[in-house]
Amino acid sequence: MGAFFAPNALLYVIWALAFFGFLPYNDFSANANMFGTVIELSIFSFALSYQMHRLKVEKQRIEVELQESKALNGKDPMTGLWNRLYFDNEFHRFLKERQVQREPFAFMIADIDDFKQVNDLDGHPRGDEVIVAIAQLLERLFKRDCDRVFRLGGEEFGIILCSKNADEAIASAQRCVAAVEALAMVHPRAPKGVITISAGLALCETIHLDAFEIYTLADRQLYDAKTSGKNRLNYVIV
Repeated sequence: MGAFFAPNALLYVIWALAFFGFLPYNDFSANANMFGTVIELSIFSFALSYQMHRLKVEKQRIEVELQESKALNGKDPMTGLWNRLYFDNEFHRFLKERQVQREPFAFMIADIDDFKQVNDLDGHPRGDEVIVAIAQLLERLFKRDCDRVFRLGGEEFGIILCSKNADEAIASAQRCVAAVEALAMVHPRAPKGVITISAGLALCETIHLDAFEIYTLADRQLYDAKTSGKNRLNYVIV
């Protein structure tokens, strides 16, 4: 930093020499010390600004690395739920475990109704708040050791339900849909004025389908729930 302050020191010397009569006393020499102060403050301001920028860049780098680390560990950075990568890798394994144990397998896809309008009218920060609130609700509702809750992407969630039979799985899924409405989070355009979800549930009791077939069945039920009025559960038992 010493090299940056050399011109500033020289200006102070000029002012001092002029002040004591060794140099002509004119507008420049008389104000040389003030010019030096201005230069010193400018250099300090630049250095401070540069340092703050470096700290900001470093903070952003650390945040990105943290999010990438969470993703690699199977967690969605925003909600803390299992992420899509983890779902893709583990869904087959969960299914095979149930099949080996001869237990029913229930998988549900839930999607926030008219979520785009929340982002468009209330802003993306509000949309993020809604996603996090529903994620936390799902974790409270499906908290048994064999339950799994995923954020599949955007406003869509996937749930593997730990249920002994179809009736229990359907009841759990219906409670989930009702619980989201009961949160009473305001929706600017929804019929009831609150955030709701639609859900599709696929239950495999007797036929050993593969993971893709079960996912497709649940997704089809979700589509039917959306097109038949939203804020509801549609299910299929195979």
